[in-house]
Amino acid sequence: MTGCTVREESRLDHSAIAAVTHAAFGGRQVEVEMIDAIRNCDEYVPGLSLVADIDGDVVGHCMLGRKHLAARPAPAVLALGPLSVHPRWQRQGVGGRLVTAALKAALRRGQEDLIVLLGEPTYYPRFGFKPASDFGIGPDWPAAMVFPLVDDISVYRGTAIPH
Repeated sequence: MTGCTVREESRLDHSAIAAVTHAAFGGRQVEVEMIDAIRNCDEYVPGLSLVADIDGDVVGHCMLGRKHLAARPAPAVLALGPLSVHPRWQRQGVGGRLVTAALKAALRRGQEDLIVLLGEPTYYPRFGFKPASDFGIGPDWPAAMVFPLVDDISVYRGTAIPH
């Protein structure tokens, strides 16, 4: 897709991100509130909240925030989500650009060992996400997925992605 730029969000983008997220999730407010909650807690990493911009309009958003897995102590990880693309721009590669940019930003950051998510099991494997259960991470749901950022993530075996 030409004309689509992925960049870090700014404060000026917050209302546009809320509108895109609200539209992308069929008018639900839960995901909008989730984004605000992440921004207002210690888990927020400003450089890992990205927008897709087409001709000056925010058409998509993706964020990675720090998270601690449940069940037993382990180093913090990154959690991807929510990912939202305005319905007018869905199925045109915008979400893929956002996810790819987020993965690259996390690799550059180099501070966490993996990215976790609870998401659509038919969408995220194309980016390299694998079932969390393959790594001994729960829950054993198709939506629970992991993207390793380092070769050895065995320290996370026996943990679980909170939901």
